[in-house]
Amino acid sequence: MLNTILIVEDESIVAMELKDRLQTLGYHITDICATGEQAVTVAGELHPDLILMDIIIKGKLDGIETAAAIRKVRDIPILFLTAHSDQKTLERAMNESPYGYILKPFKKKELQISIDIALQRHRDEIKIRKNEAWLQAILRSIEDGVITTDKNGIITFVNHTAALYTGIPEQKAMGRNFSSIVKLITRTRVPIKTGIKQIATLELSAHQLHQAVLVSSDNTEYEIEGSTAPIRNKQEGFEGIVFVFHDITENNRLKKVESLSFIAGEIAHNFNNLLTGILGNVSLAKLYTSPAAKGYPFLENAEGILNKTQDLSQKLLTFSRGERPAAVILDAAAVIKETALKIVQGTRIKLDFISDTNLWLITFNKKQLICVIENIIKNAVQTLQGEGHISVLCRNSRKEKKYVHITISDNGKGIKPEFLHNIFDPFFTTEEEKIGIGLSTAYFILKNYHAHISVDSREKQGTTVKLLLPASPSKSTTESTPA
Repeated sequence: MLNTILIVEDESIVAMELKDRLQTLGYHITDICATGEQAVTVAGELHPDLILMDIIIKGKLDGIETAAAIRKVRDIPILFLTAHSDQKTLERAMNESPYGYILKPFKKKELQISIDIALQRHRDEIKIRKNEAWLQAILRSIEDGVITTDKNGIITFVNHTAALYTGIPEQKAMGRNFSSIVKLITRTRVPIKTGIKQIATLELSAHQLHQAVLVSSDNTEYEIEGSTAPIRNKQEGFEGIVFVFHDITENNRLKKVESLSFIAGEIAHNFNNLLTGILGNVSLAKLYTSPAAKGYPFLENAEGILNKTQDLSQKLLTFSRGERPAAVILDAAAVIKETALKIVQGTRIKLDFISDTNLWLITFNKKQLICVIENIIKNAVQTLQGEGHISVLCRNSRKEKKYVHITISDNGKGIKPEFLHNIFDPFFTTEEEKIGIGLSTAYFILKNYHAHISVDSREKQGTTVKLLLPASPSKSTTESTPA
């Protein structure tokens, strides 16, 4: 296949002579243009493999300006033709990244070598750009976060996953220092140095990060595993670093649940047996005690407390079991609204409830759904201290498959950033944030149904809990089944 060349030369004799020489060398001449404006039009229409451009041509555009105009619309290698070699002209020409210069008068061999080198260089650049685009497409699509820097620690690449976890958009991260974007601490909250001097001294093999915590720009914390490794050139010189990581927060949480579930089950089982015995004795004592007796109200109070304690024991049993109780088709909105209203009744809390009129049904155990919602609403009531606002929104959502999306928000005091990371951990509690086993039980129940829960909170700005409940494939109406 012949290589096609466009000649841009305003001296017709020079242009024809150049055309003859190129044709004898085996090139095909697509056209000869005398002005820059004509060259821009022809280049756009014919798309030649290469352009020979005289720097000094007639018209509004000189050769350098014409090259700039062509580069905006077509990726065509350009060789400048010139009889002038003054420094200022050369500096202007260099700004357009030419593929070389050919000095007049032309020498046949030099002409051929310059053209062949330019064409090969352009083909190589196309291959490199394709490979770079292919590599970046892969890096942007993988689930691991990837960040690269130059030898000064300046970020040269950030994929979408890394941008999500650091909280810094890709374009804003580019050009910034690595240590200003990647903030790591140990699980005991000791800062991990991420300066380029520390990483530059690493060995050639990757430096593994086990159980580190990545702190995003909004102070959200993610447990991660990953590695940092130097990027080295062929001479083993340091050129930068690559940092690759993945989120293990969910895995660690599930491991905690699994490790504690057996213990919780054993405790709950024995505890429940003891409670049953105590409750039975209290009930018998009531039978032998007159309601008018002074001690009778105390027995009733003890019975009430024991019933509540048994409810906690049942939660521990739920937490410890891997199996799912019998599920039925439910109208989630109806169950959530009824549950929320019962909890806020008698308080000064305003409840707003909004639901799609055609909300999809779900397949769930009603008692467990009530348990999930109770734990979330009770936490909201607690943080509001009996007065405030709770809003519940139920809507349909498609994320790969159909979900019922539940959003429960309050305008309470919110959760401190250092606590937010641990709220689903079993038995996690603080004196200030009395979360206890409630959210970990809700988390465990939802996992069994392949549902999702997330919490977003800001101090003094309230808390938002989001649930994604898989929609039921059945289109039948809800079943009337006892809880």
